[in-house]
Amino acid sequence: EMAPPMALPPRVATSGRHSVAMGKGLTGGVVGQAAMFQVQCKDEEGQNRTKGGDVVVAKVLPPAAVSPAIDCHVIDNRDGTYTCTYLPVKALKGVDIMVSVNGTRLASAPFKASFESGATEATHCRAYGSNLHHGVTGKPSSFHIQSRDAYANPRSSGGDVFYVQVRNTACFHPEHSVYMKKWSTEATLVDKANGTYEVQWTTNFPGWYSVEVSMDRVPILGSPFKVCVLAESARVPAGIAHRPVFCTDDTRAEDMPPPVSRAHTTLADDVIVVRRPVDRSDAAAKPPKHDTFHFFKTRDRRWTSRQMKGPLLPNATTLAAVDETVYMFLQTAGPAKPIDAVFSTDLDAMRVTGELRRHKVHAKGTPPAATAGMQTAVMRRGDRPATIWFVGGKDATGRLGDVHAFNTADLAWSCAHSALHGPRAAGEAMMKRENHSVVAFREGLWIFGGRSDVGLLDDLHCLDTAEDRHEWKAPATTGDPPGARECHSAVVVEPTGFMLVVGGLDETGALVDSALVLNLFSLSWTKLAQGMVPRHSILCACVTGELFTLGGLDPKGVPSDQLLSVDLSTFDQKGCLDLNADPTRYVAIKGQGGTLGTLREQFTIEAWVLARSFPPYATILSKSDNGWKTGFGLAKYGAGKGDLEEVPQVNFWVTPGYATTKVQAQIEPGMWHHIAGTFDGVTMRILVNGTVHDQLEHKVDKEEEIEAIHYPKADLCIGAHPNKAAWDGMIDEVRVWNCHRTDVQIRESMHETLKPMTPGLIGQWTFNEGAGDFCVDSSGMRNHGTIENGVVRIPSTRSDKHDPNRKLTAAEKRIEDAIEALNQWKTKFEKEHHRKPTKSDYILAPNDITRLARQIGELDVH
Repeated sequence: EMAPPMALPPRVATSGRHSVAMGKGLTGGVVGQAAMFQVQCKDEEGQNRTKGGDVVVAKVLPPAAVSPAIDCHVIDNRDGTYTCTYLPVKALKGVDIMVSVNGTRLASAPFKASFESGATEATHCRAYGSNLHHGVTGKPSSFHIQSRDAYANPRSSGGDVFYVQVRNTACFHPEHSVYMKKWSTEATLVDKANGTYEVQWTTNFPGWYSVEVSMDRVPILGSPFKVCVLAESARVPAGIAHRPVFCTDDTRAEDMPPPVSRAHTTLADDVIVVRRPVDRSDAAAKPPKHDTFHFFKTRDRRWTSRQMKGPLLPNATTLAAVDETVYMFLQTAGPAKPIDAVFSTDLDAMRVTGELRRHKVHAKGTPPAATAGMQTAVMRRGDRPATIWFVGGKDATGRLGDVHAFNTADLAWSCAHSALHGPRAAGEAMMKRENHSVVAFREGLWIFGGRSDVGLLDDLHCLDTAEDRHEWKAPATTGDPPGARECHSAVVVEPTGFMLVVGGLDETGALVDSALVLNLFSLSWTKLAQGMVPRHSILCACVTGELFTLGGLDPKGVPSDQLLSVDLSTFDQKGCLDLNADPTRYVAIKGQGGTLGTLREQFTIEAWVLARSFPPYATILSKSDNGWKTGFGLAKYGAGKGDLEEVPQVNFWVTPGYATTKVQAQIEPGMWHHIAGTFDGVTMRILVNGTVHDQLEHKVDKEEEIEAIHYPKADLCIGAHPNKAAWDGMIDEVRVWNCHRTDVQIRESMHETLKPMTPGLIGQWTFNEGAGDFCVDSSGMRNHGTIENGVVRIPSTRSDKHDPNRKLTAAEKRIEDAIEALNQWKTKFEKEHHRKPTKSDYILAPNDITRLARQIGELDVH
């Protein structure tokens, strides 16, 4: 009889619901460091499994708009446990970690984890702020450093040690070049203890500077930074010249952007960003799968391009950038509908990963109602988050005067002013309008021009956003009437306060052939001639002393791909002393030693002067005792017998005193004159504008007489004899020579600023420093001066008119030669073929002609 079969033990199955996970990796970790946790599989009775073979899946699930999911690496330990490892790359809080066993989620899942940024990586730290590229003499240039880890995550704690070095690379005034070789400044760095650092530095000399930021001798991202510092007394020129921007030779044709209008462009830090528009007019044509973005690095002069992951954006997409983040405001329902979606992309992340990804922004609040014609401006206050403002526009009901703000910190819309649907700002609001311009400066939104229901506008409005209660202002302006225009572009040259207005259309629809500059401090308009009109609806961006204009439309609506630039360093940086007959205010040059103490019986002194009035005693330049009996000087001294106090004259005098040994000349008040006094040991002469007006025989050959003339105990004083006699007017370009200069030599050099180490020149003070109490002796002899009691520098008015004969720089000459070569080829082609060249002709031309045509924009043939 057979025994019954042995009963098998019941099969125990792993239960995902009863399995557990444990370990530090479930609560978070540090970016860039592997995180780990374990899964213990259990059965339905809660007993640990002792064998492997189960399917364990673990995922880290950050918000989809921020980062893709991370699959954990799972190792089967074959004892019922599983080791899960992953590498966090984003510093986030409240991230879900999902764990499942055999397709069933653990009962305690999802787990919440937070990840801190990793150790600071210098190459991913970045600097930001308007003063990173522009500055003004005498005022702190401040910017911020954001420390970041190797995955470009911002750090939230301080303690890093950054080194900041500022160097002058080029002077706007060549006479300062010798002094600036040894110039240095101390940059201050403040640790904000939140991962950001504030840097400040100051210079009194206009020019180009290099700011190097490093940590442990490793430069941060983008370092060194090129900074353009303009003089506080900079004057607007009479004209500007838009010149084509030449790209580097390795720029690929496919990286060049197509013709575009302003809506498809923005400026992200120092990078011009262009979104390639998609032609949807041909229903039969297959549209591309992804958007293409083009990037122009202004410093490198090179275009690159990337495809953006994700489906196509609608053509009705407005771009705006804050530092390295580009925001895309979509009208997905069509151009006749308002903004209904917002995306963003991080250009820094693109540099790290090589991919351009967009992320959906879950914006709160109500977006603007406008569908077209609205304008944007980005406002940033120090290290606080930026705000993107949307002003005006129109919807289905007509034009609007609404002002909305998008806060990039809390990703929320708010309404600052609306006549119908929201709060109303205090004051008299601007008229409803579209196609205007708006810029953000300090804490104000400055709106100019545009089209209203009553026609084209030329008015200026400012919405003050400094207080919680916004207020409208209508500033009263002076200067050249700006004229009405629309579809123009405006930009502020930070921090000078110059608002440049470029392009646009007038009431007839014709291109406006002049540019405008509004000084936002003095509220004075200046109209500028411009060499090449850059169309309308252009991108207008100011970066490191250059005004860039890209694209735009002609009056027929044909777009352009031309990239042009204007060198803003051509703004007149020259200054002069402004004196008001106050004898306590002057410039003192210590003359007891140095080369000033080597003057002998032959010498020459010069100065440019403008007199407002002629008080009895008025000093231009002197080195003498208090009684003016020993020494020398250029001045008006006293009302002599039979003279009127207001006689418009100046004197050149030497020892034994102004009363007997002087020569004189009359000058016109309110006009600039060049005054020179020369002495050869025998004859004194005074020259006005290079012409001798008076002379006097006065022989000096004894040593005590020579020493008395130059009175070694006295300082050389410009603008006043201390506490006794002062000039009322302006003084510029003062020179002292240790030789006798002929009238021919004076005429040849009176309109030029001389180079350092010019033979015989022992003192030259141009007052072009831009700010501060220090006056450089640009002769190279180091007879530097000091401003006493606050003498004011103002823009020099000696050259009011734009100089059409200004010598071109080497770069400008290269551009001019290239344009001339291309024009010669075009002329020859038209003569041979009796027609204008087409795009194909340019492509089939010699390589140098094709390259020039592409860089200048001639391949855009319509």
